[in-house]
Amino acid sequence: MNERSTPRRPATFRLDDPGVVVTEVDPQGPAAQRGIQTGDVILNVGGKAVANVGDVRSELAQAKSSGKRSVLLQVKSAEATRFVAVPLA
Repeated sequence: MNERSTPRRPATFRLDDPGVVVTEVDPQGPAAQRGIQTGDVILNVGGKAVANVGDVRSELAQAKSSGKRSVLLQVKSAEATRFVAVPLA
């Protein structure tokens, strides 16, 4: 088994933690191509904190409607918290 196929341990998440847990990722989609995996936690979208899926969708729609081609997500995983630029479809 090579390093790329080794599953990553999900981020530790408590119910009172901020953010939205990623429960599904399209393996061919832009999020997966940028390393976002099931179990990661999206903390903010475009610099705005998110608390639920509706917040994430709203911020993505707002970024798209304002003409942006990509949006910056702050994502927490088991290893670290990082910023990921994801293109908008």
